[in-house]
Amino acid sequence: MNIEGILARLEQLRPSGRGWIARCPAHEDRIPSLSIRECDRKILLHCFAGCTVDSVCTALNVGVRDLFVEPCPAAEAKPHVLRQVEKQIASLRNTLSPRDRRRAVTVVLAD
Repeated sequence: MNIEGILARLEQLRPSGRGWIARCPAHEDRIPSLSIRECDRKILLHCFAGCTVDSVCTALNVGVRDLFVEPCPAAEAKPHVLRQVEKQIASLRNTLSPRDRRRAVTVVLAD
């Protein structure tokens, strides 16, 4: 979603500094307290009354991921060997005492 789509859903919108200010849809707002601006291809929301980004997005009927102009790249899948090593470490940790579980584990993969 672009910033125009977010701005269209807000009330009492006006320019402010490098962005806009509007009534926060997440709470009863008589005086505009929601700051909106676009920075580095992200839409930044801040409610000065303390509403979370999640609650503002819910009230706007958008997801938090909609605040990113470009979709985040998908995380690369872990190689099969790495998944196996992580499973082995987890099973070994289960056999250790609670004191030993806090110790760091170093994994060395040999060819």
